[in-house]
Amino acid sequence: MQHGQEELTSPLSYAVFRGRSRMPALDGVRACAILGVLLHHTRHDPLGRLHGFRGVWLFFVLSGFLITTLALREEDKTGALNVRAFAIRRVFRIMPLFYLALLAYVIWVCLFGMEQNQVLLQQHLLSYLLYCPEFPIFHHQFRMPFAQAWSLGIEEKFYLLWPLLAFVCLARSKHRIGVTLILLACTAYLTATTGLAQMWGSYTDILIGCLLALVMNERKAYEQLRILGRPELTWAVLALLVAVALNRLTGTQLGERLFSLVGAAARRCGTRRTACREALFDREVRRLVVERCVEPVSDQHGFPSATDGGSPADTDRDRITCHGAWPVTQKT
Repeated sequence: MQHGQEELTSPLSYAVFRGRSRMPALDGVRACAILGVLLHHTRHDPLGRLHGFRGVWLFFVLSGFLITTLALREEDKTGALNVRAFAIRRVFRIMPLFYLALLAYVIWVCLFGMEQNQVLLQQHLLSYLLYCPEFPIFHHQFRMPFAQAWSLGIEEKFYLLWPLLAFVCLARSKHRIGVTLILLACTAYLTATTGLAQMWGSYTDILIGCLLALVMNERKAYEQLRILGRPELTWAVLALLVAVALNRLTGTQLGERLFSLVGAAARRCGTRRTACREALFDREVRRLVVERCVEPVSDQHGFPSATDGGSPADTDRDRITCHGAWPVTQKT
């Protein structure tokens, strides 16, 4: 029994991690980030002391990690990332809601005059229409209506440039990690030396997620980081995350980037087996069913073959959710 309990919470093997089409751990991290942002917007103590705005940095790290991981999976499967299809998915996932919200704000602010500084929105409306709202928002120090759109402008430019750089110019290149490290150094330098620290700091956070995805895609590096999936280390990293969130560096660019780095470590801690998923497809039971079944199980029934880097039990078990439903590939 003790051996079985250890297996239920053991870190995922490299083959199982690479075969996953869904990452449930991201849902928990994303939920914590959303809760933090909601608490931040209350702007009242004691909830204001939790520094929930750092949920945005977690979103940036998650975005870089997830987009890069999905792109790497597609590159491994098809030989190359379909950048055109990727861009179309991003546009239709984000822009329609953005422009609908912008229309609502224009009506609310410009026609009904329900917020202050409505003149600023009128003056910089073109920047919003061109999906570059972060520049006037940072310039006016968030005193504009619809100022929360700054993060969308940051991410959309990442979606536009990163796939072209990492999966077209550096397609299947061994230098992707090195180039990412150089970009990280550049954005960190710009964060520390320019007046647009929040903008460059946000790109630094996204690149931290990208770097984590690239590193975890390498078998040797993944095995070295796999120890972070052990429960005791997971709790230690989460405790460190809380400590960093509440320390005296809060509000400084150094403190924000430190939080993002620990957040990336917390993301890595999430890649381990869960008891619910393991209980659904017990290894021994699944093996006996496959061996003794009179009718051989074929691919048409939805069971992947064992030629993809793992046994059918491993692949099915990790693709099925706790409710028995086949999940859809996660996107940000």
